[in-house]
Amino acid sequence: MDTVEYNDTSHTYTINGVQFPSVSTVLGMFCDFSRVPKDVLEYKRKIGRATHKTIELYEADTLDVDTVDDSVMPYFESYIKFKAAKPFRVVAAEQIVYSKKHRIAGRLDFNVVFDGNQDIWQIDAKCVAQMSPETALQTSAYVACWNEMGNAKIKRRGGLQLQPTGAIARLFPYTDKNDFLVFLNALNLYRWVSNNRR
Repeated sequence: MDTVEYNDTSHTYTINGVQFPSVSTVLGMFCDFSRVPKDVLEYKRKIGRATHKTIELYEADTLDVDTVDDSVMPYFESYIKFKAAKPFRVVAAEQIVYSKKHRIAGRLDFNVVFDGNQDIWQIDAKCVAQMSPETALQTSAYVACWNEMGNAKIKRRGGLQLQPTGAIARLFPYTDKNDFLVFLNALNLYRWVSNNRR
């Protein structure tokens, strides 16, 4: 049994005493938020976290809807409308996954099985105005980690764009088989930068 620890400050995972970078940290090199005020970034980060927690509690049937903040409610309603239109069963939510082979880790949003289909989907939900192409790489890394851990194999993945208006969420399927190879290239670059940082 592996020993898994997470440090929220450094956003790193420690697996059996070895520190692994998070998938999102590796992909962070592609994101330039230098022009966005820090207070705005922090506000959006909090909304994202709160939305994910709200969905997690909802799926665990422990959510008190009256406690959902007004800033989060539209995103939650967007999720609910999507699930009503395309019913699914959640098989894993907010679960830490990791790869000892590639020395990476992360916390996936949720894996689902849609009604009428046995394929497991890895879904990453985003509270964003526009889906980032990096989400395709992120989901490919989570799938690799999940599959390596001996779970039932994931064959499909996608990004779920939650709407700030409360409109139905949009699913973006990712099918490019090269996504994980691109992620591994990013991982190698991340390690080179980390090892050579002055």
